[in-house]
Amino acid sequence: MKIARIIFISLSLLSTTAFSYGAETNNARHEDELQLGIGPAFVLLPDYPGSKHTKAWPVPLPYLNYQGRHFSLNREEIAWNFNSQGAWHGSVSINGLPPVERKHTKNVSNIDQTRDTTLEIGPSLIYDFNSRWQAQVAVRQVIGTDLARWQLVGWRFNPKIAYAWPSTETPDQGTQWEFTFSSLWNSAAYNDYFYQVSAPATPIYDATSGYGGSYLSVKYRYREKAWLWSAYLRAQTLDQATFADSPLVETKTAVTFGVAAIWIGYQKPLQSLLRHFNNPS
Repeated sequence: MKIARIIFISLSLLSTTAFSYGAETNNARHEDELQLGIGPAFVLLPDYPGSKHTKAWPVPLPYLNYQGRHFSLNREEIAWNFNSQGAWHGSVSINGLPPVERKHTKNVSNIDQTRDTTLEIGPSLIYDFNSRWQAQVAVRQVIGTDLARWQLVGWRFNPKIAYAWPSTETPDQGTQWEFTFSSLWNSAAYNDYFYQVSAPATPIYDATSGYGGSYLSVKYRYREKAWLWSAYLRAQTLDQATFADSPLVETKTAVTFGVAAIWIGYQKPLQSLLRHFNNPS
């Protein structure tokens, strides 16, 4: 159970820091190519948006990338094309946060110290304006869990727009920058999960639904044959957020940073892997 929990927390962390590979799906040497790999990652992020306390997480990072004719797959999402031109895409994606510790706040006394790992799962609608600009709207159900118990903790609505430069790379080598601007809209249950203060803690605070802040992120990737290096920086503001007056909000800015080095050890057409399983001899 301890190993499963470590893996579970790692996945939630890495989706939080957006080490995603959607823009890399055009890098496959074959349309049916599957790429698998693993490597170390280091993530630095606040206990929760609004906390002044920052925690460092060294974690293993799995790599998964597949590009087919009608759908693609990576560690965070399954996506499919709606038409042959490929301008419209749909996906089912996953996001999340590691366990939250609220013990460092000095504004509240007698508070429940922890919140479980949260996973956000739901559909996204994506539109490619061209090879560099992309718009996306995501709606996700949020689930809190420690693997022994599970609970629904609200919904999130997440529109975003992204710019990638350059938009094309060679299969085994290349550099890419990606810039994303996004806003977050949360249900009351989600905001309560992180920012509510209930008796016997004081002062009492009850969150409402609505605007949950905006962020600007910058992602850098460099591919050199079997190695992929990635870095990520996100700056988030909670100014005008509906829960900004919660005593648990100690600062209205939050910065997340992460770096990773991935070794891609398997890079072959998916049909080769399927034939191997069907005929192991």
